[in-house]
Amino acid sequence: MSTIVVDCGASSTKWAAQELGGSIKRGKAPNLTGHIFNDQEWLRAQGVIEEIARSAPKVTRAIFGVTGLGSGTQIAEKISVIARRALGIESVEVCNDMELAHAAIFKPGEGILIYGGTGSVVVSRNRNGELVRAGGYGFIIGDEGGGFWIGREALRHVTDLWDLGKDPKESILGNRILGIVSPADWYGLREYVYKGGRQAVAALAPVVTEAARAGSDEAHSILVGAGTHLADLTKRLLKKIPTSRFAAMGGVFQGDSILFESLSYQLGNAIERIEDDIPERWLGMNSGNA
Repeated sequence: MSTIVVDCGASSTKWAAQELGGSIKRGKAPNLTGHIFNDQEWLRAQGVIEEIARSAPKVTRAIFGVTGLGSGTQIAEKISVIARRALGIESVEVCNDMELAHAAIFKPGEGILIYGGTGSVVVSRNRNGELVRAGGYGFIIGDEGGGFWIGREALRHVTDLWDLGKDPKESILGNRILGIVSPADWYGLREYVYKGGRQAVAALAPVVTEAARAGSDEAHSILVGAGTHLADLTKRLLKKIPTSRFAAMGGVFQGDSILFESLSYQLGNAIERIEDDIPERWLGMNSGNA
């Protein structure tokens, strides 16, 4: 059986296809999420899937992991219909991207995956293969420890200094944050945040990492706090899925080690850092079923 595995994210989509001879072809496509609520978004989603179908080799099975998607929902079923038509096959599975990622790293009931990107979520699968999670409730009411949370904490550092009548530019972190907005005052910062939205705030997370490397105590504290939040989510899930195996992936782990070390310390366990692409890793993990 030849299989294509597609990891659909908010920033981009990656896929890997294992052909009958065993060789693997890789590719990328525009972003695709499960937040599809009108005809225009459905047309765009169809275009992304059709682009994948044109680029990929002929396969007999497809697995789509889509961020923000609930397995078994009407949106998941419609994506499956579009994929079956575009790829010309009947065997199409559509699930949440974290379910796909966990299956690329662990067997059911085996371990916990800690994800920190723009948002945050901690997931596992029970022995029946069902997804079990903690967190991942979005940036308005959750996502503690993710990129948006880190960026927002940095912004609060700047606004707190303004409230105290101090110049944020005299702070390492404040100076770096204001260095990316123009003008470097509340009006410039307000436009940067509310025009750019969630992604603009999350984009400040690497700035916090840079400030911590430059000696900012405030930036260091934010990253330690992010690790603590992710550890707390993990401990919640441990009550449902007892395990001693952990893996971490996502953009917040790609910078300085402060956050990762904070997470490891709070859990008291070794944690595997996942940096390779999920589709190809899934094919390696599930080669007998691909």
